[in-house]
Amino acid sequence: MPVYKTLLISFFLIVMSAAGAYAVVSYHVPLHSRLDDDIQALQGMGYLNEVIAGSRPFLRLAAAKAVINIIKETGPDGGNNDLPPLARLLLKRIERGLKEEIGMIQGTTPPLVELKQVNIQAVNLDGTFTNGGLNELQSIKYQLGRVYKEGLNIYGGISLLGRYRDAALLYLEPEFQYARWDITGTDELRRLRLRQGYLKFHTEYSDIMFGNVPLWWGQGYNGTLLLTDNIEPLTMLRLYKEDPFILSLPFNRQLILTYDFFITKLDADRELPRPLFWGLRIGFKPVPSWEIGIARTAMLGGGDRPVNLKTFAKSFTGSGENTPSEAGNQIGGFDTNFTGHLRQQHFKIYAELYGEDEAGLFPSRYAYLAGFHLPDIAGLTGNSLRAEYASTTGWPRKRQGVWYTHHIYTDGYTYRGRIMGHGMGPDADDFFIQWENYFSEYVKGNLSFERNRIGLFNPVKSELRNYSAGINLTLRQSTELTATYTFQEAENLDFSSDRDFQNNEIWLQIVFGSP
Repeated sequence: MPVYKTLLISFFLIVMSAAGAYAVVSYHVPLHSRLDDDIQALQGMGYLNEVIAGSRPFLRLAAAKAVINIIKETGPDGGNNDLPPLARLLLKRIERGLKEEIGMIQGTTPPLVELKQVNIQAVNLDGTFTNGGLNELQSIKYQLGRVYKEGLNIYGGISLLGRYRDAALLYLEPEFQYARWDITGTDELRRLRLRQGYLKFHTEYSDIMFGNVPLWWGQGYNGTLLLTDNIEPLTMLRLYKEDPFILSLPFNRQLILTYDFFITKLDADRELPRPLFWGLRIGFKPVPSWEIGIARTAMLGGGDRPVNLKTFAKSFTGSGENTPSEAGNQIGGFDTNFTGHLRQQHFKIYAELYGEDEAGLFPSRYAYLAGFHLPDIAGLTGNSLRAEYASTTGWPRKRQGVWYTHHIYTDGYTYRGRIMGHGMGPDADDFFIQWENYFSEYVKGNLSFERNRIGLFNPVKSELRNYSAGINLTLRQSTELTATYTFQEAENLDFSSDRDFQNNEIWLQIVFGSP
């Protein structure tokens, strides 16, 4: 039996033997959903401190426990402790989205089988669109690796949930795609596929999952350096902690701690087929307002490259990097966020610093991301401002051709042609700013601008600018409608000074059921 399979089976048996009496299992909060955005917004105001922001998708059980704690301290409407109006509004929206998990914690029994959600997305694209890659602009990012073509695109899916007692869960999300033009050039495309699906077991010390689910590791809102849903969800074995450890510290302090580990194989259509890919992230809060994440990913094996205990050890420690005996491609570093307030202004600041290579047991050749979020900006209730900047050109010294590329794995840090991290690409930077307004508990609007530049070391740089406006409506207790319009300008496509174009995007999405 291969070494890596032996390791995985041993780890699985050890964790299963640690199963405890406390066993409540739940599924994840969908990335970029209304509930996902609300949790991020309330965290930005310094609440929901038991939830680790840098490991998404958010874990519903941990978020539900945090909501219960707030309700205990402030009362059902958040008014007993003078919560700001926006925090009270967000709390109501999140409580509604986590109603089932809150009930499970309080002792109610959920159905064994449920249809959780029906999701329909209609997108009309007018212009010239690129699907991205190592050295080209990517028109549409963070859509689970979906392929969109000019004209009408329709995605329709359902979410099915089945439970076995309180300790096992099966989640399935089949999806139907229709596009007027297929990527191969035929008139139409129709296909049915399992977009997400996993089997999950819950124990006292770990949640064990096998299947495919998108991961978003890091603090960034408009992308992260390490892992995003810019790719199709990877089919993986995943060990993580849904309900964080709460450890006692001196002086009546507590440490909130969680971890996330996965291992998978990448696609076969690459120069070194089917390399192993693994990642580990540890997130903790030494104080409620400060979160720190330490994470790394690594690619090894593939083709005829060896996979044994020695290569695993080198991959884990980072030793031998940039030598003939190196294990493979590695990225590691840390991310952090801090929440607070100055007078009446709440704020959240966050950053990521990750290195593509190892030097003296520490990452080197860094890329970075930094941003801030200002809820209820300038005392305007319901209004929030967010700004974010990221770069893969190196820090503190700029270096060409380092990020998301590799001299052995020449297909780079990609899965099926798409970058697994930030959609801006290598030798690139990205600036993003967004204004949001919660008009009421049931209506939210936003305006945003993004500028993505690639090929920053080239004589001719490519640039993409997005101007977006959107609105999200809760029509009924469990029905949502989201509409977004984006005007897109591109300059110097493929680094050619005479290739400029403009695009128009209209996105409509309706969701029936739980977020």
